Amino acid sequence: MLSKLFHAPASALHPLTILPLAGQVLLVVTLFQKSPSRLLTLLGLLGLALLMILIFLIGLLSLNVKIAVSTLPFLITAFVTVRHTWARSSG
Repeated sequence: MLSKLFHAPASALHPLTILPLAGQVLLVVTLFQKSPSRLLTLLGLLGLALLMILIFLIGLLSLNVKIAVSTLPFLITAFVTVRHTWARSSG
């Protein structure tokens, strides 16, 4: 995708490619922070979750269990991370 971004930017500029990429970049940034920002972590997860939820729904609608199940580790981890982050910020 990065090579396509430099050679043909119009074909790579789509929300379903840019948002997950931005989410990955945000999560990498929080990885190297001494005290990871909750906001950046949640925004990064949200960016990636948009694509993963779409893939999950495609798997369900096409009755392809392998596709739907392949997204569950990320979705479960994201859910646990968000719950932990909210519990930490409220208590």
